[in-house]
Parts: sequence; C-alpha cells; structure tokens
Amino acid sequence: MDPALRRKLGEKIQETVDRGAEIRAMADMLSPGSTEDFVGGVIAGRLYNSFYYQCRRIKKRNPEPGEMEEFLATIAGEWDRMVDACGRAAPE
Repeated sequence: MDPALRRKLGEKIQETVDRGAEIRAMADMLSPGSTEDFVGGVIAGRLYNSFYYQCRRIKKRNPEPGEMEEFLATIAGEWDRMVDACGRAAPE
C-alpha cells in the first residue's frame, strides 16, 4: 500500500479509537440498544469511505484488488481495539 495512503488510514483508525464515545452515542441514537455488529458497521463504513476517498485523492484512481486486501488486513489487525474504544455492548 502507498505509504501516504497507509498513513491516512492509520490516522483514521486512531481517530476512530479517539472518538469511540461519539460513535457509540450515534449508534445508540440511531438504534437504541444497538449491538456490537451495528457499531462495527459504522466503524467499517467510516474506514472504507476514508480508504476509498484517500486512494482517489492520493493515487488518482480507485483502489486495486491488492490494495483492498491490504486495507482489510490492516483493519482486521486493529478491529478489536476500535470496537472496544466504541464500547462493546454488554452481554445480554
């Protein structure tokens, strides 16, 4: 993955962790009693949107399949940290 794109993605991951309470509040407002899956969907949407936009901005093209695989591997390695920061739903 392009170093500038990797840096931007890292910044977005850190922003997600730092703003976890905001993401949880949004999820609770949109879906009271929201599940971890809903919060995960919000996180995935934010990261994918950022990745796609930054790829278009930095590389002047859509992401290629290999870049998408690297994107998925990157967020997989950070997934639990991001979901934890957004407040895992209490077990029912």
